[in-house]
Formats: sequence, structure tokens, C-alpha cells
Amino acid sequence: MKQPAAFNARAIYALKMDVHYRIYPRASDIYFIRIGGQGVLGGVSSGLRAQLGIVGALIGALFQKRAAQSLENKISQLDAKDPAALLQANQGSFIQKGFDITSTSIDPPGIFGGHGEQFGRWVIKLQDGRTETLQFETNDDVAAAIQLLPPVLGAKLAVNVQWDPKTKFYEKRKDLSRR
Repeated sequence: MKQPAAFNARAIYALKMDVHYRIYPRASDIYFIRIGGQGVLGGVSSGLRAQLGIVGALIGALFQKRAAQSLENKISQLDAKDPAALLQANQGSFIQKGFDITSTSIDPPGIFGGHGEQFGRWVIKLQDGRTETLQFETNDDVAAAIQLLPPVLGAKLAVNVQWDPKTKFYEKRKDLSRR
């Protein structure tokens, strides 16, 4: 299996549009390269299903398949370049310095507060008091984050999930006390 060099996560907000990032952990910094926004695709697909039933579901599936292929192509192009070079070319991208992060955790999916299907959350607490929450939209992204973030974040990172081979999802670690 090829070693991942990056993973995807979506920054979720209550009062502004979500932002989809390709995240490249490097040395002491984390590069957040914007690869998309909230978009209208989910709404269009849902609307088509609601208005046109099975025909709408089929048309919506075509839209989603095309968008997924487009995202896959974009990620392949990005992964071929140095993340530092991608900052200027992708508006909304930034570097998060490791020393600005006070604590961070990879958690199971939230019951509330997520947008769309999610497989886990990444909560980042910053020195200025802000908290950023990102959601993982695939199990592969959770696995890559668990593998790639510890060398950059060290003891600041709490991994609060474990893989359940029966359900094939990440769940809350059993050795953690109730919260």
C-alpha cells in the first residue's frame, strides 16, 4: 500500500460556507490547500431526488460521480507539486504553524454539527483562543491523519478513535473515560 502524503478534510462553519482542504503535514507546519467549497452539488442532488424520485436520484448520482472524478483529478495534480508552491495558486489556502496549535484531537463523528456524511472530526485549538473543527469524509482520510499528524504535532495530538473491523468505521476508543 502506498504511503499517504496528505489527506482531505472539510472545515465546517455555522454561519459561512464550508471549505474543503487537501492537508499536507510537513516538518513543523501544516499546509491547508483549498480544493473546494460547500458547493451546490449536494443540494442539487437532494432536490432532484425529491422532485423527480428515482429518475432524479439517477441524475443526481451522475452529477456526484462527475464531481468526484473532478476532485480526484485535482488532487492528483496537487500531490505532484510542493505544498509551498500551491499556496499562491489556490486562494483560501494557508499554513498553520505547529507552535500556534495548543491542542488538537481526532474524534469520532459528531452527532450534531457535521455537514453531510462524516467519518471523524479533527478539532484544533489555537493560541489565540479560536477552535477549528474539520470533518473527515472517508475512512482513508482518518487513517492518513492518524498516521501523518503525530510527527508534526507530537503530544499536542490526542487520537480518540480506534478502528472497528466489524463495522469498518472509526469509533471512540474504548480505553477513554466517558465524557
